[in-house]
Amino acid sequence: MIFSPALPNAVARILPIAGGIAALDLVVKQLMQSWLGTGGTWWLIDDAIGFELVHNRRLAFNLGPDSGATIVITFLAISLLIAVFIGSQIGSAAAPAIGAAMILGGALGNMIDRLINGYVIDFVAVFSFPRFNVADASLTLGITVIAIYEFQRSRSISTEDNQA
Repeated sequence: MIFSPALPNAVARILPIAGGIAALDLVVKQLMQSWLGTGGTWWLIDDAIGFELVHNRRLAFNLGPDSGATIVITFLAISLLIAVFIGSQIGSAAAPAIGAAMILGGALGNMIDRLINGYVIDFVAVFSFPRFNVADASLTLGITVIAIYEFQRSRSISTEDNQA
């Protein structure tokens, strides 16, 4: 029998999802880079919606300084926040577990990309919004899922308090 340390149930549930998201993100980035080449574009709607390959050397949405130390510190802080959240908040509810998996998967995808390339490959172009990728979309959706869950949970708690 192979020894494996026991993982908390919530962590065991999210790791495969997070790993799958990170893997999908990295595969899609490589496909887009192969298809478009550096600086390549392919527009679906008049320079408004399509694909434009960019190498993001900065923080989220290509904002902030172009500094490796800043980026490493940011990713470490995000990873710590995710770990704390996973350990203390998930419980048995599916929504926050899925949200946490999406956040972790997105963070891992971008972090691996940055460690391998020194930049993150972004390619989804929507109007003048900064270019993004599968990991960014996963992070955003994960945060949204958790926010909606927490909003609904706090509303149900306040409703129960009012009825008591």
